[in-house]
Amino acid sequence: MTEQLRALYRMNAIAHGKTAPTLVGLLLMAFLCLVCSFHYAFVIVPPAAALSGPGIVPDFYPEWYASRMVLFHHQNPYSPEVTRRIQSAMYRGKLVSQNEQRFAYPLFAVLLFAPFAVLPFAAAQFCFFALSALLTVWSVLVWLDRSTQPVATTICVVLVLATFPVMLGLELRQPTMLVAPLLAATVSCLRSGRLVSAGVMGALATVKPQLAIGVLLPLLFWAVSDWRNRKPFLLSLWWTVGGLLGISECVSHGWLLHWLATIRAYSHYAGAQPLIWALPGSHLPVLAGALLIVAAFAASWKWRRVDPLLAIGFSVSVFLALLPFQLYNEVMLIPAVLWTFIRRSKQTGKLQSLLRYPVWGLLGAGWLSTCVICVAHVINPPSIAHLWSLPIVIAWVFPIALLAYLAACASAKAPANIVGLAVARRDPDLRIPRLPLPLQSRSRSDFAKQLRKWAISLGGSVAGMERPRNGSLHSGGENSGMASNPGNRRRGTALIAQVHTEWAGSDERCSPTHISSSY
Repeated sequence: MTEQLRALYRMNAIAHGKTAPTLVGLLLMAFLCLVCSFHYAFVIVPPAAALSGPGIVPDFYPEWYASRMVLFHHQNPYSPEVTRRIQSAMYRGKLVSQNEQRFAYPLFAVLLFAPFAVLPFAAAQFCFFALSALLTVWSVLVWLDRSTQPVATTICVVLVLATFPVMLGLELRQPTMLVAPLLAATVSCLRSGRLVSAGVMGALATVKPQLAIGVLLPLLFWAVSDWRNRKPFLLSLWWTVGGLLGISECVSHGWLLHWLATIRAYSHYAGAQPLIWALPGSHLPVLAGALLIVAAFAASWKWRRVDPLLAIGFSVSVFLALLPFQLYNEVMLIPAVLWTFIRRSKQTGKLQSLLRYPVWGLLGAGWLSTCVICVAHVINPPSIAHLWSLPIVIAWVFPIALLAYLAACASAKAPANIVGLAVARRDPDLRIPRLPLPLQSRSRSDFAKQLRKWAISLGGSVAGMERPRNGSLHSGGENSGMASNPGNRRRGTALIAQVHTEWAGSDERCSPTHISSSY
């Protein structure tokens, strides 16, 4: 509730023009980072990477070709013959890379790639790029807090697109760029109370089960904690997964064994070692991995009611550290990164504050190094011969810093005033009263009146959700007389006083003290 009042103050400050120039300046800088990141990923990296390997090879060809083989020719996409044809097309007849480029997805992934398989490869690549970019923008909007200012939302969207892992995923046409929005759609459906649709979206995201588990694990704990009201989500998830497996078996009998054999081969040739293997020794990485898995389960259960978004961010970070490292998979860290900005005022511990600065510093260093390299490349291209990989190194270190920060946040005491996943209508304890937006405030007096009116109605809403002595749960509406109850007025005034305590020293024109003096 405090977050909702805080949004009103931010809107009033922007209306008076104090923060608008700052946000506009940040927006221009964000677009500059986006242009430089595009130039770096599409102009600088491909020729530099080609000096030591096959260069940038589109990852979408195996999925496109294998889907065509299944849909049009009814062939086994895991067969050596199909793999040989894929390698011949991608490497021009020679296997010049240790990446064997097998079709390493479950057979039902063909349903996800079918719209692209009917197109020529060039058209399929263009459509996949455009759709991935649009879905990435939409997923950022899903993960952001609804009270975020429009300009701040635009800045976040542009900066997310300007990160090198996102640009790399778009350049490679990596299917991860579809899986991440599917998981965002799962959370979006849960927030709007469409539990069955959320289960279907979550099941489709299991085309990459190693990525989907990071988001689905906390959601499973969240659903089990209130089985009576949330069981449609789990039931639709299991039934959809079962249906997809059944359809796959009908299309290609025995596909599961072929896929498991492909996964075993994939684990040896795809990507670098997991980040966890950077630890010394042979037993320490195994022990640390086991502890991280236990911590992910514990955090998913601990934060299932208070802040599921923290549980999702921490769980995703854990599983990314345990999987073979791929830069483009850092797209899955978008909700965790956005959480650090949304909830930063709630994380006030010394350790949390200390670990938060490296996260922000690495993000800024990634954007800054990309811009500097691009400028140097335009002025004197040979000058970046030894520095072009700096943004890649920063992106490699970033998940470690983010995991450490989220671990500190997840181990802290759970507050009782955060609601991270306001969802289904049958969950009144998780529903947050909506702000009266858009707020038309032309003067301090109008803003003060609207704010006090909303705070009083909010007090009534809180009172309406209290459980009477007889055990029934009722909700008071506008006609119940709650807004005119003196006790509810005291609740609204208390909310303003609470925000005043947290916003001490803020703009005088929108401070609670000034609002109270206008009455």
